[in-house]
Amino acid sequence: MPIHDHEPSFRGRAFLWGGIALGLLFLVALFTHGFGLFGGPGRGEAEPALMVRQGDKIFVPEGSALRGRLSVMPAPTEAVSAKLILPAVVESDPARTAVVLPAGSGRVLELKVASSEARSWRSLIRRIWRKRMTITTKPPIRSS
Repeated sequence: MPIHDHEPSFRGRAFLWGGIALGLLFLVALFTHGFGLFGGPGRGEAEPALMVRQGDKIFVPEGSALRGRLSVMPAPTEAVSAKLILPAVVESDPARTAVVLPAGSGRVLELKVASSEARSWRSLIRRIWRKRMTITTKPPIRSS
């Protein structure tokens, strides 16, 4: 018997429409129960919040369920050594190491490059060197 060769019966129609009606009734009951539309028993006074945040402080109200479970005691103090002795080796990363030179005599009168103009230390040194060379070198004298 081919599957497309059947006629709907009364029992089939009743089952289909009954399932649709019960499904809709179930959805309505689920959505309205959460919003309190069935008018269930009154709750009376609302329970206080477990904790209340006021800026950086946390307060536990008097009637809170959390207050009975909390206990407060002073924190113990211990003398702690600031040094840690651990087996380790300190290695420097050459890519992130900067050369620190001792201070020279005299003072800096003028810096030709701002630090925001340089993209790296090498380009900063190149720009300073170029500007210094353009200031200190004289153009060649031509004889005619």
